[in-house]
Amino acid sequence: MVNTRRPVAVAAAASLLALAALADGRSGPTRSAAARPVPTIEPTLPLVMDVRFEDIERGAGATSALLVVEVTGADEISDLVIEAALPDELKPVGPARLPRGPMRLARGEVRRFALPVSGGGTGSHAVRLEAVFRDSRGRALRLGQGATLDPVAPAAGHLHLGAFEMMAVPIEELPR
Repeated sequence: MVNTRRPVAVAAAASLLALAALADGRSGPTRSAAARPVPTIEPTLPLVMDVRFEDIERGAGATSALLVVEVTGADEISDLVIEAALPDELKPVGPARLPRGPMRLARGEVRRFALPVSGGGTGSHAVRLEAVFRDSRGRALRLGQGATLDPVAPAAGHLHLGAFEMMAVPIEELPR
């Protein structure tokens, strides 16, 4: 008498092991590989420009501040020219000016420029600066950045990645 149960049990066990191996991912792409995002290379600008107002003084009908511009070369930069577009109400004070003429920046080099400004009126003063430059491959690029000088001090908060963050305020307490 031949035992037919043994070959059936062996075939069933082999099938279960094969299914377990497939589910475990050893015979094909793993589940974790399919869930992982594909790595990408994000383009990085060769120049970083930070524009902000410091030492702000608010008075009756006038506001004065120090317009600070910091440029950082993430790559070799040549022919860098910084152009400022100031509103008519906002005027430079004193002899300080932004650099005139082309500059060079080495990789990692930081340059800081400060321009004292004063403005009249009760409105906000938006300033836009543009940097025109050539990167290490000779490509001509233009980068823009801006800042706003408000006549009223902002609520307590902080800047985080370019966004102003502050604690929530009940709608009844908002100034109208």
